[in-house]
Amino acid sequence: MTLCTLTKSASRVGIAARGSRRLRSSIVCAEGVSQRLSNPIVLPSGAELKPMTVKQAMTFMGPAPELINARLAMLGVVGAVGAEVTTGKSVLAQFAGTPLPVLALVLALSGATLAPIVRGANLKEAFGPLTPQAELVNGRLAMLALAALLALEVSKGSALL
Repeated sequence: MTLCTLTKSASRVGIAARGSRRLRSSIVCAEGVSQRLSNPIVLPSGAELKPMTVKQAMTFMGPAPELINARLAMLGVVGAVGAEVTTGKSVLAQFAGTPLPVLALVLALSGATLAPIVRGANLKEAFGPLTPQAELVNGRLAMLALAALLALEVSKGSALL
């Protein structure tokens, strides 16, 4: 049996990043053999960060597609109904009038959702009453609400309200 310990040391990262440090973890065994860990970052909760590629995050069973769609749908329902109440225009007319800001918002929100997933953030941690499960349920309801709003407006031929 070999006795090994986990050690952490700080090292400077490049000349351009003055003052920024990176923790490097190693396993040091009694025989003096060191092995570098592939995922050395450990959260305060004790869980390890597991970084992944964008391709892994965006697979059919990956964490990103449903979360991105849920967040976009929640924002879309609130924005569409709010703009419809104030302007009287349907969702499709609102989008036709300002497609670039809407697409920029979609890209920004998608990137902001994807970045922590790729870096390996723990997606199961709750933030007070805001739990990941509640976010997915609310997002799924928002997706259904947005689809229903679009279907009703298309069948009616004008804004719903």
